[in-house]
Amino acid sequence: GLISCWGYSAPPLKFAHRGLGEIIIFLNNGLFIMSAMYYAIVGELHKEIILPSFFLGFLGFAIILMNEIPDYTADKKVQKNNLVVRLGIEAGFTLHRVVTLLAFSSLLIAIFLKHLPPLCLISCLFPLFLFFKGHYKTPNSQDLQNSATLTPLCKGAIETKFKSWCLLMAGFIINLYI
Repeated sequence: GLISCWGYSAPPLKFAHRGLGEIIIFLNNGLFIMSAMYYAIVGELHKEIILPSFFLGFLGFAIILMNEIPDYTADKKVQKNNLVVRLGIEAGFTLHRVVTLLAFSSLLIAIFLKHLPPLCLISCLFPLFLFFKGHYKTPNSQDLQNSATLTPLCKGAIETKFKSWCLLMAGFIINLYI
């Protein structure tokens, strides 16, 4: 985990410049951190940690994708070949939505398979709130270069991860006392 964090942008690895940065974010925000925490608490690893770690990993992946969109022109100039530079802005935006959907799909599957308690479903409340507020509507092509449009979308991606994580923890805590 430490090497991948350092190598995200530091030479000689520069994962973000090679189109691997998003995968590193996914692993560090998901599987690596969740496995380390689980092992520290339980003393061993179990396969049941994989889907819940995907939830957080995909949300971290979604944040970095959304944050790469406003940087597209600058990243392309310095040959930082992240996924948005490789795929283009519109495809990057679509991928952001797909990755967000994958995050919540992995959460739902983990609950269905009983890897998480059912009360963890409350993690879906904030994204549902954003959905009904119209946050997930795709902006037109010109607005995908407009910082006034993109700033709230970047903020929403960060808030989705933070608030969904907090709600996930609330689901765990409430489950302990009922």
